[in-house]
Amino acid sequence: MHSYFLNANLHTDLTANVFLNLYLLYLLLILMILTQLMEPELESVPSAEVAPSDRFWTTVLTTLSGVSVEELTSAIAKCKDLVLQTAPMSAIRRELVRRLIELRQKLHELKDGLAQDSKFDAAVMGHQFKTPSRTILERRYCEFCGGLIWAFLQPWYFCRLCGFYVHVKCVNKVKRQCASLIVNENPVFELEICPERGLAMQNFQCADCKTQVSIDSSLMVEASQTARLCHYSGFYFCSVCHWNDEMVIPARVIHNWDFTKYTVSRSTRQFLRLMQKRPILRLEAMNPCLFKNIPQLQKIKSLRGRLLLMKPYVMYCREAASQCLITHLRPYAHFMETLDVYSIRDLIDINETVLEPRLMQALEIFEKHIKNECSICQGNGYVCELCDNSEILFPFDRSIGKCGQCSWIYHKSCFDKNNGICSRCLRMSSRMAIRLLSKDSNTRPTGAVVQNAAIYIQNITYRNLIILFYCFLLLLSWLFQSNPGVLYLEKREESRRRMGIWLSLQSKNEDQITD
Repeated sequence: MHSYFLNANLHTDLTANVFLNLYLLYLLLILMILTQLMEPELESVPSAEVAPSDRFWTTVLTTLSGVSVEELTSAIAKCKDLVLQTAPMSAIRRELVRRLIELRQKLHELKDGLAQDSKFDAAVMGHQFKTPSRTILERRYCEFCGGLIWAFLQPWYFCRLCGFYVHVKCVNKVKRQCASLIVNENPVFELEICPERGLAMQNFQCADCKTQVSIDSSLMVEASQTARLCHYSGFYFCSVCHWNDEMVIPARVIHNWDFTKYTVSRSTRQFLRLMQKRPILRLEAMNPCLFKNIPQLQKIKSLRGRLLLMKPYVMYCREAASQCLITHLRPYAHFMETLDVYSIRDLIDINETVLEPRLMQALEIFEKHIKNECSICQGNGYVCELCDNSEILFPFDRSIGKCGQCSWIYHKSCFDKNNGICSRCLRMSSRMAIRLLSKDSNTRPTGAVVQNAAIYIQNITYRNLIILFYCFLLLLSWLFQSNPGVLYLEKREESRRRMGIWLSLQSKNEDQITD
């Protein structure tokens, strides 16, 4: 009889485990189906690369000057097909997209009848070369051959995007990519300080023109030039591609607050010059120690915080727009957008103590407009509800207290005396409670009802959070305890333990009967 009940219990436990396993498998299947439904379908993109002949055809076509509209249209269609055949985010696709843009621009000029008076005369490697409109008296050198440009005797071009100077006879031999393309495609600084890789990694060739270079040219078998190190990229260049230009290195500024100028190559100089005013550096995230040890950065951060608080008044006031107040902030207009983004030019101005007085002057002009000159901005101010002072307060004032929920402004002393309790939030909570608790609109609730309702509204958020946290704990406990394998092992051990206890009791009973 006892074995019958024991087997029945064991059978019931196994049946429960089977049903539990089936239920969990059912839930897992539903989860997998939902995951597949929510996962976006990726278009199948062929990974075939563009043939070199097609790339060469596209490159040559962009440099032609006497092409017709029909030829350009067919070239654009061909270039579109080549783009679709390349892998996404590949270097070949980026190059083809650039060529496609140049083709469309050329087609637009032809259709508008501006082909004869084009904005630029030649396009090679992303450069937009143009003939100078006036004679330049400064000495210029060709950045391909290194020879002197005789402005009165030789025709020459300059790139209007990066400032690349070249003889007309050398324009089709240019191998260096335009720095503006690199800036537009990947506007990121090298954050490692002079990551030198060695001449062996470059096969003892210039990083730009592939001319043979060495540290000591007398030791080389073949004729070579003396290698010059670029302190930004860590690559070696020949004397034609490296003119010992000196620039501030961004990595040294970020890590060491070092504004010493180091020699860089021509391509690096053009890249850094174009990137100098781009606000892309989140300095505090890159090196928080700078703000702890550089007092100028702490001061600038405080001024930028006040500037952001003035933004709603200055940017959206029609009086401020008519007076063009924002022009007082040039060239630091990006300070009105974020708090922690800087450009290399900003950091240089901070180090040279140029930026702080400019910001303080702009803040004085903005504050004078908001508080004294503009009635619209004054109407958007705040009045402290905890005292009888009718002074108009603004978020950028120094001695203020701000409610974290409704953002109302108080005097700091009044807000601290009231233990940080916002009277406006209490009033809004009371009104909401009245709407919730008073079912009959004709009956006016008593003061006790209003007070209790306000307390209820304030506590309902905390109550909901506690309930959600408790439900989360229950869910976790169910997940950890509802493992089918663990349940089966526990039930099996429990059954064995019961069987052992029953057998021991049975043996004792038999012994007693025998005795």
